[in-house]
Order: sequence, then C-alpha cells, then structure tokens
Amino acid sequence: MVCGSVVFAYPSAYYLVTYFRNALRLFVGPVWQCADNDCATASLSRPGCFLSAPRFARTGTRVSGSNAVLVEASGQSESNILQAEIATPMSTTGPEDHAARSGPSLSNVLDVTLRDGGYLNQWRFSAEEIAAVLRWLASHGIRRAEVGFLRASEDSTSSVNGCPEPFLQRLAREHPAMRLVAMLNPGDARWREAIEGKLEYLSLVRLTCTAELVERALTIAEAIRGVPAAPEVSVNLICISSYSHDEVADLLRIVDRSRAVDYLYFADSRGALAPSEIAPLVALAKRHCHQSLGFHAHDTRGNAVENSRVAYANGCDLVDVSLNGFGLAGGNTPFAGFLTATGLADASIDARTRAFCARCLSLRHAAGDDRALFAALAAKNVDPIWSDALRERWQSQLQRLMDRLPRRVYKSLDEVLDALQNLPRSPRPPPVCRPNAPDGRANHLVHGPQMQRRSATIE
Repeated sequence: MVCGSVVFAYPSAYYLVTYFRNALRLFVGPVWQCADNDCATASLSRPGCFLSAPRFARTGTRVSGSNAVLVEASGQSESNILQAEIATPMSTTGPEDHAARSGPSLSNVLDVTLRDGGYLNQWRFSAEEIAAVLRWLASHGIRRAEVGFLRASEDSTSSVNGCPEPFLQRLAREHPAMRLVAMLNPGDARWREAIEGKLEYLSLVRLTCTAELVERALTIAEAIRGVPAAPEVSVNLICISSYSHDEVADLLRIVDRSRAVDYLYFADSRGALAPSEIAPLVALAKRHCHQSLGFHAHDTRGNAVENSRVAYANGCDLVDVSLNGFGLAGGNTPFAGFLTATGLADASIDARTRAFCARCLSLRHAAGDDRALFAALAAKNVDPIWSDALRERWQSQLQRLMDRLPRRVYKSLDEVLDALQNLPRSPRPPPVCRPNAPDGRANHLVHGPQMQRRSATIE
C-alpha cells in the first residue's frame, strides 16, 4: 500500500499539480455530460459489489448550463449516485459542449497496431513492416506507438511479442521522434526479467489487468517508477463491461492510492459498451481517482469511433487507435475513422490508410462470419474470445440462442454456459388453421415445422 507520504518523497512539479488537482476534485466534484439519459440510467442498474473497500461519503456538484445539482451521496451505491446526477436533463455529449475542453489533438492519440493488431498474425511482423508502421504514423503526426509486449527472453516469440532490449534500442535510434509504449502483464511471474534493461527506451509502460491483479500491478508500478529516468505507468482495467459501477468504483479507489501510476485506462475489451455508457464511466473515474485517464475501445459492435470520441470529450487524455482497426476479435478504433470524426484529418485519410495497409502489412481482419458472431456476442456483453468454446457446445443453434440470451455482467464463460442452458424453451407457436381441402375434408390444426423437429438440446 502506498501511503500519502510518498507525495513528499518526490518533490516534483508533477506531484504538486496532482495534489492540488485532487483537492479541487474533492470540493468541486465531477463535471460530465451524457448523450442518452435513459440508456445511461438503465446501464447503471447492475447490482453487486465484490470487493470490500469502504464506501466513502462524498458530496458531488455537477454543473449543467446554468443549473447546479447538489448530490448528497453519503451511504449510497455508485449506481444510485449517478442515477441522481442523471436525473437532471443534459445536453448531448460532444467536444463542443465542453467549454473548458477543446477537441483532441494528435498528441492525445496512441496507436496500438503492432501490439493489438499482432493478435491477427501472432505478432510475426517483419522489420520492414514495423519500420513502415512507425514511419506512417510519424508522417501523420502520431507520436505515441505501442510496439509490443514486454516479456522475459524465454517467453518471447517475436520482436513485438517480447520487446527485447536490442529491438527497443534500434527503434529508439531509428525513430527518435516516436514515444515508444509497451504492455506488461502483471500476472507474469518473470516480470522483472521482462522489464530489465528496457525501461530507458520507453515513454509509457501499460499494466493490463483484471480486478484480481490490480494490487500486484501497483507493486510493479512502484518498482518501475523507482528506476532512473523511469517511464510513465498506466493501469489498464480490461473487460471493463464485466464489472458493475460499484465494482469499478472499488477498483478506482485502490488505484487512487498509488502515486506511481500516471494513467488509469478503461479497456472495453469485449466491444460491448454503447456510446451512452461512456460518460458515466469516465465520471466515475473522475470522482474516485486522481490519475489522468485513457480509453481503449474495440469495434465489435461498430461503436469504437463514437465511444472514443465521447471518452475524450468527457475527460480521457489518451485514446487508442489502430491502422484499419486491426486488433483482437472485432478490432480496435480505426485510426482513420477517429481522426476524421474529430476533425484531425480529412476524409481522404481512410482510403490512404487502407492503401498503405494493403501495400505494407500482412494483417487481415477476421472472416466476415466470425465478425458477425463477435458482434452478436458483444451485444449481450459476452466476450468474443469465448466464441470457439460456445460454437463447439451449441454449433448451429448458437446465433438463435444469443438472440434470446439476456444482456448481463458476465464474468466467466461458465456463467454464459449456465445462462444458455437455463434459457426457457421456445414457446409452442399458436395452431395454424388450414382452409378446407378441395375434397371437402374439415379443417385441421398443424404446428410449424420447428415443432416437428424439436432438437434434443435446448433451442
């Protein structure tokens, strides 16, 4: 646990600014907006809290136009607090609605093509492909690029899936204007070997974790920040749609304790979130943690560009993109789509990016049928990475079953399998009356062909 005295152990301008910013947030409270109040309210109704961190009594003030709403939050759940705040009508979300926050600049964009796009080719990029990506990004004003995973030498499978020291050293030498970023799994037992000799070449190390790994991530963040010329550190909460807002609040309070973490990232790993769910999530982070914020979207349902735009408009300082949207399952926020939507590039950037990728990269998106299934799963907040296991169990029935599956906060594949197994059987259709037969026989009742071929498994 990091105590408050750490602030004084590092008497830098950064921590002084952080201290005063925290004080302001405590007294002023969150300022945020939501595009769809009804949808946002519905999305906050998930019950439950699985961590034991205490609920702190807080009073928040939200200002919307000329109206100020004081919310007495003592003893309430995060869902109730945010529902009370949502109760006052608010204008649609967008950069133009935030007088104190202009539109994003290219410095707010972080490209993840090599790291997340690497799921499509097992991170088997040639040196020429890697150099081409970094040159393309630099030529379009992007200065932050995630170049891979940090792993110990025995766990590395390629330059990008391992980031050995000579690889990072070469990239830093050949692309001096690029701020290199790498990801580290806090669950890696050899994390010390994974970072040894590499940190001096990086501007940011991202620790990607679920709830179970947050405390360990903070310990690793302390170790990273303890080395000379240390890079910044972010904690990336993955599969954020798999937590209720109360659970997220507990995680944020834990991260808030650390002065070694510079960024708190929300990763919509399933691509399950709708644009109306983003502003309440960012508001939650602004309420409970002092770190700067980032957002990592997946385009499984086609919402990544708008989700990322709303995330920035409501206070996220970094937004992830990838060329052509290359990434795991449904892909990431498309580089060209985000730049166009936010006015950072004109419409021609899309065709130029597609031409570059076709000419210089071996990456290809998942097949169309797979992407359709991924979208159906994400619509019910089911992780697309479970698609193979679900297909193996339910085969041709899966798409039909997904239509009937309720959207919930599913935390595991077993929860999804249980929910599918316990779906009620399809109701028997009403009888259909045939007209009299030509020979004068009386009407008779029939049932649809689906009733004649009842499957031995659940429908």
